[in-house]
Amino acid sequence: MIVKGISGEETLSNVAITAYSRNFDTIKDVKYRIGIKEGENSKKFSLIHDGDFLEDDKTFYKIDAGSTLLMISNLRDQVSCFPW
Repeated sequence: MIVKGISGEETLSNVAITAYSRNFDTIKDVKYRIGIKEGENSKKFSLIHDGDFLEDDKTFYKIDAGSTLLMISNLRDQVSCFPW
């Protein structure tokens, strides 16, 4: 899958990140791997697929290989998404 990071902050940039997952991986597992790879705290961003926020305790079972996810920065108690 491809993860595109978008944010108004300096921490996330408008770049594409390749992330690998298995059907039984949770969203939290993949966010952790992305966080390690990008030097980000996995609690400070969310992933979106087809307009829906992905919940950390769910798996990637219904997300196809080659899908594109959006990675957005969580700003305090709000989530902000900025256009490309």
